[in-house]
Amino acid sequence: MTDATSVDRNEASAVLKEVSRVRAEIAPQIPNLLIGMTDDFSSGQYARAKAALDAVRTSGVELTAAQDAVIDQHMVMLAELERVNGVIDHTPYAATMLQAGVVKRRADEPASEPASEPAAQPTTQPASEPEANPAPARPRANGQMDPIEMALAGGDQAPPPAEAQPVAPQDDPQDDPQIQNMTPVRPAQSQPATTTTPAPAPTTQTTRPGTTPNMGNMQVQQDQQSYQSSNSLIDQALQIEAQSAIANADALFEKAQYSRAEDLYFSAQQYSKYLTPAQMQHVSERLAECRLQLGDAGGSLLGDLTQNRGAQADRARAVVANMIEQAQIQLETGLTDLAQTNAEGARSELLRNQDVLSASEFQDYTQQIDTLLANITARAIEQAEAESRNQERQALITAQTKEADRILKKEMRLPEAIDRVRALQQERRYREALAVVEQDILFIDPLNPAGLVLQDILREASIYDTFNDLRKEMNIRLSENSLKNLEATLAPTEIIEYPDNWPSLSNTRLGGMSDFETAEDRATLGRLGLNPVEARFADNRLSDVLEFVAQVAQVDMDVDWRSLEDIGIDEETEVTLNLPQVPPRRILDAIAERISEIGAEADWAVQDGIVVFASKDRLRKRTALNIYDIGDLVVEVPDYDSVPTIDLQQALQSNEGGGQSPFQDQNEEPERIPLEERIRLVRDIIEQNVDPEHWDVDGFIQEYGKSLIIRTSPKNHRAVQGLLSKLRDQRAIQINAEVRFLLVSQDFFEQIGFDFDVYLNANNNQIRTARAGDPTITASNFFNFSPSGGGVAGLQPTVTGASAPNGPTTTASGTALTQGVVAPRPWSPIGFPGNSMGLAENLFPADGIASQVLSAAPALGIAGQFLDDIQVDFL
Repeated sequence: MTDATSVDRNEASAVLKEVSRVRAEIAPQIPNLLIGMTDDFSSGQYARAKAALDAVRTSGVELTAAQDAVIDQHMVMLAELERVNGVIDHTPYAATMLQAGVVKRRADEPASEPASEPAAQPTTQPASEPEANPAPARPRANGQMDPIEMALAGGDQAPPPAEAQPVAPQDDPQDDPQIQNMTPVRPAQSQPATTTTPAPAPTTQTTRPGTTPNMGNMQVQQDQQSYQSSNSLIDQALQIEAQSAIANADALFEKAQYSRAEDLYFSAQQYSKYLTPAQMQHVSERLAECRLQLGDAGGSLLGDLTQNRGAQADRARAVVANMIEQAQIQLETGLTDLAQTNAEGARSELLRNQDVLSASEFQDYTQQIDTLLANITARAIEQAEAESRNQERQALITAQTKEADRILKKEMRLPEAIDRVRALQQERRYREALAVVEQDILFIDPLNPAGLVLQDILREASIYDTFNDLRKEMNIRLSENSLKNLEATLAPTEIIEYPDNWPSLSNTRLGGMSDFETAEDRATLGRLGLNPVEARFADNRLSDVLEFVAQVAQVDMDVDWRSLEDIGIDEETEVTLNLPQVPPRRILDAIAERISEIGAEADWAVQDGIVVFASKDRLRKRTALNIYDIGDLVVEVPDYDSVPTIDLQQALQSNEGGGQSPFQDQNEEPERIPLEERIRLVRDIIEQNVDPEHWDVDGFIQEYGKSLIIRTSPKNHRAVQGLLSKLRDQRAIQINAEVRFLLVSQDFFEQIGFDFDVYLNANNNQIRTARAGDPTITASNFFNFSPSGGGVAGLQPTVTGASAPNGPTTTASGTALTQGVVAPRPWSPIGFPGNSMGLAENLFPADGIASQVLSAAPALGIAGQFLDDIQVDFL
């Protein structure tokens, strides 16, 4: 179908306007027609009443609820009369009801029709005499007249009955060229017309005797000529009319007006040429459902089974023909899959409607479909073979292209790769050069001579280069290790020297202590510890006091009155305080203290940066988990309270060849506390000093190695941190251990002896005065038992210290301070020097096996100093 021009659209619009005008003319006749129908039914003229009901139901005019009720009531009564007395023939009166209608097809079954008889005397103006055997009228479907017959039907008199004649089989309305070239005008009201039997010869339009052609007839003839010259425009108008009929029928079906919807669906079936298969199926299904709802399977007031089969056959022909046509078009365009689907669909539709089609039609359609399927199969095979050949050709082209590309890349990449390898060799980047050889040269050409030679050379060069790098790194690390060993031999010069990694050690011990607090919590706690204010309240309301604290501390406060009311505290609770300048957090502690009682305590905490004031039990519910390292608190420093006994007499008496140490072991090991008990001791200290009632309810402490896993409230966590810090302060001691290596001669055992000096009264006034000027002065500095150069032996009149941090010096180097010794009060220091280094010279012979054994034995040196009121030096 070609697109309509503007002229065609204008003509179609004019046709539709004419249809609307005819509907408007018919609508006013409905009320009078219904009144006449009721009168006819009351007077027993049931055929005329049935004709009127049929005309109103098929008119398409919108009726009121009252009119619908009248029609339904009389339809039920007519149906009951037909059930008892048989079908009422209303065809003689159908043409007298309304002047407009649509062409509908009646079932293909023999029927008798009253024959027309010539009038005795014409009562109107003279007219042409009827023919002896007039041609039968145009076939009418469902008792309705087509528009041309409607225009020729005039007057209110029913036509005289004609002699019954056999009815010939009814052809499809689409086979009639006159109907095909007409536009079935569908007004708002449709009048059923009398069905006449067509003769075998082609039908012609005649004028009924006693009537005169009116202007409507002339107009229809003119419209018919116009439609024949504009088939495309007619097709569009008919398609619009068909869709409009379906839409109106759907609306009536939704309103449960099945009788009127049935008529409109039946009218829509006559437009099968202009409907899609889906629309045809929809119309057929709705038509069957309407008849099912009305309890009318056919043959009564709305038609019989034969009529339904004829409509089903028309629909089947239209659907099958349409699907065959679509399959042909798709086959021509090469869409074999779609063509196969449509052809199989046409076969399924044909088999489903086999019982309503004639044998010849079924055979013809079957042959068409078989031929079409064979053509589709042949075309599909041709397409598959062509596709296979095309794929083979494309595969060959692709393989050739890939091979050409590979050869081209090989010819282009090999020289570039070799140049890159040479450049990397000059830079001594042998590993990268070897990777280029293996990935870019040998990967493309595994047998490339240059690549194989370069691979061997580069592997050896890479090995030698790696060896040199390792030797260099080894020498560097040995040098660094030697420096560290030399640095470790340096004696400490400061009282306390911290290791270089002291920050990490501190973080290990103290890190994570504040993980239970967010940054907002710490900021709020900081504000609570600043800006001290006076807190002087005299029987003030608790709510006012807390609001005052929140304002002066500039913090947000949330008071949990519900939990406070559970312990007998509310907003009206009076608070009396008299505190000087104190931080806000101290005020909160004092408030909680004043309003609390035993077993009903209030408290405060900081949660998410907000100060929460509630009952203590409520605050305990919110806990946090933290891990505390207490390894430094559980280290036990041994206390050696006993010293070995020196027995020189026993050592001198053992001269039989077996040596014996002069130090006698006391065989007493100091008692040490196990690690588990030390950790448990720290745990007990925490539980007894930080909220003792909390641990059995909402908190717990668990031991893990030298750490404690603690779950408690944030406030208790802060208390635990403070307690552990105080414990660490008590153990803040320093142990300074110095180890020296002494080089001794091989005859060390020949010089076994003791040097034991004792100085009494080492803290008298003389020593204290000397130490005021030089803190390094000891009691041994006041004595010289081996003077040289004629000096005084024993107690010296002057004393010289080790250095002079304060005051003037008397030596040239300026590193020592010499000062006079004041008079003693009352005793001076008393010294007892001793020297027995040669004591063991004769214990063992200087030669022989004893000297060999002793010369190979290791040496041990012990030195120390004890300083109190008595100074003891020993070596």
